[in-house]
Amino acid sequence: MMRLLKRLLIIGAVSLIYYSVCIISNITCPIKYITGVPCPTCGMSRAMLAFLRLDIKEYVEYNPMALFMVSAVLLYLFRDFFQKKKWIDWYMGSVLFINSIVYVLQIFDYLAFAK
Repeated sequence: MMRLLKRLLIIGAVSLIYYSVCIISNITCPIKYITGVPCPTCGMSRAMLAFLRLDIKEYVEYNPMALFMVSAVLLYLFRDFFQKKKWIDWYMGSVLFINSIVYVLQIFDYLAFAK
């Protein structure tokens, strides 16, 4: 339980610092600011809000991997509560792999419409 609390505190602190820097510098996404291309997590907040509203079309448009990425992070955070952890590693690896493919496709799509 203490490990979970430690993880949550670290994630909370890093998130707070990250968002503070973004607000102060008026940069919403550092990767997009530097490269001009959206990052793999761009649109996750909006996608999850659309999913909660059951607006699946909007969810997919913002970030189709958002639900899977959030669930992978939650499984990692709470992995101590599971006896068999190997499937969590498999799930996280699969989500990372599929997200990479989706991201490459989104980059091609983004660059095609940017011209």
